Amino acid sequence: MKKILIQKDDIKARLWAKEAERLGLGELYPCPGSPMGLPFHFLKLILQDRKFSGVCFRYLNDYPSYLKSLVRLFTDFLTVVLAITFQKDVYWICHNVDKETNEFHPGLVALRRTVLKKVAQKIFVTDELLLQPAEKLLDVCVHRLRVITFGLESALDNNDSSKLSEIQAINNWVLNKKREDREARVGLWIGTLEEKKLVGLRKALELAQEAVAGDGSLYFVIVGPINAWLAKNAPQLLVQLQSCPNILFVGVALDVPASTWGELFDFIWKPLDDLSVSLTAFNSATARVPLFCEAGTFMGKYVEHYKIGYAVAFDKLSCTDVQQRLDCWSSEPCEHFLETHTWTRGARALFGS
Repeated sequence: MKKILIQKDDIKARLWAKEAERLGLGELYPCPGSPMGLPFHFLKLILQDRKFSGVCFRYLNDYPSYLKSLVRLFTDFLTVVLAITFQKDVYWICHNVDKETNEFHPGLVALRRTVLKKVAQKIFVTDELLLQPAEKLLDVCVHRLRVITFGLESALDNNDSSKLSEIQAINNWVLNKKREDREARVGLWIGTLEEKKLVGLRKALELAQEAVAGDGSLYFVIVGPINAWLAKNAPQLLVQLQSCPNILFVGVALDVPASTWGELFDFIWKPLDDLSVSLTAFNSATARVPLFCEAGTFMGKYVEHYKIGYAVAFDKLSCTDVQQRLDCWSSEPCEHFLETHTWTRGARALFGS
C-alpha cells in the first residue's frame, strides 16, 4: 500500500487522508507543527522502518525574520536531499500558482520554488483552470502537472469550547438583524489578512456604510484573527469596521461551520487576486449561497465558470447591485460543482489512482 508523508496537518490533508484510507488507496501522513519539522518527520519514519513512497510539499510561505526564512530554506533542501538519498518520490501541491501568500523574502521563496520545480515528479494544482497558467508561470511540461481537488465541508470541528460563545453571538446578531429588517441581506467575510485582501475589506465597509445611509439593507459579519494586523497596518479601517452598525466584527479565528452558512448568510464575500482556489468556494457551495469575487481575478473567473457565485467590478458595485444579484441567484449549479469536485477525487489524484 502506497504511503506518503505530507506537509501540514490541516483540514485539507486530513480529509484527503480520510478518503485515501476509506478507498484503500494508501496512507497519508500529515505532519503536525511547523513546516520546518518536515525532514525530522521524514527521518522518524525511516528510523521506525515505516515504509513510505514519497513526500509531498505544499505551502512555501516564509517569515518576516530573515534568519527564520533561511532555516526554512535549509529544512526544505534537507528534505529534498533525504528524498533523493532514500529514493523517495517528491510531490508539490502548488496551492498558489503565481506566488506564495506570504513572501517576506521573495528571493528565498523563488529559490525554494525553483528547486521543487526541478525535482518534483508531480506538481499538483487545485483546478483544471490553473493548468495553463501553471504550465506558463512555472515553466514546466504539462505532463508533470496534475489536478487535485477539495470537496464539501466535513463535520470536522476545529473550534474549542471557549469559542462557542462567539459562534452563538454571530447567530444571535444575524437573526436579530433579520427580525428587525425583513429585507436584510447578510454577507460573511472569513479568513486571515494580507495587503492584497484589504481592497475587499474596504469595499465591504463601503457597502455597509452605504446601507446605513439608507440605500439598502446590507450587513456583513467579519470573522478572522485580523485585529493586530489592522491595528498595525490600517488602524483607521479597524476603527471604522468596529464602529459600523451594519457590521459585526469578530476579530478572532473561528471555524463557522459551513453547514450553518445557508441558515444565516445570504452570500459570501471573498475577494482574492492570486492564482489559487479558496476552500471557501466549497463551503459556500455546500451552503448553496453565492460567492462574490472581484472581476478580473482568477477567483472571479472560477465562480463564473462553475456558476457558484458572481464576479463583480468593485468600482461600480452598489448595495442595489448586490441585492439584484441575490434576487437572481440559483443554487442548482452548486450540486454539480460538489459532485465533480470531491475529496475522493483529490485523494485519487495524489495516490495516482
